[in-house]
Amino acid sequence: MKLGVFAALVLLLASCSPPLGPREVAEKYLDALATLDFARAAGYMANEGKTNLELIQQIHSTLTPEEQEKFRLHDWQVTGHQQLGTRATVDFLFDKTKVGQVTLLNYAGSWKVVARKTF
Repeated sequence: MKLGVFAALVLLLASCSPPLGPREVAEKYLDALATLDFARAAGYMANEGKTNLELIQQIHSTLTPEEQEKFRLHDWQVTGHQQLGTRATVDFLFDKTKVGQVTLLNYAGSWKVVARKTF
């Protein structure tokens, strides 16, 4: 009985957690790309961008491990973000000197990656 009540409380608390903001979604997306976890990255994307990611994954799977490594994000960090209504951009640095940007839109309270630039 006590275990059932505890499980119900855990589920209730998990459902009450605030939704992720654009910066957090972008960080999770970039982390997924850094580890070449395309399926996890797709979970943070709007539907219209998933086709491009699937194509990238297919091409990536044909490369040698050495070639694949060239496409991995190394040493990335978020350097800033801007939000205006339901649109946000998150700027990041990778490979120590390269600059990138992730664009996100808010769909019914959930931030999704819609575009990425410069990498």
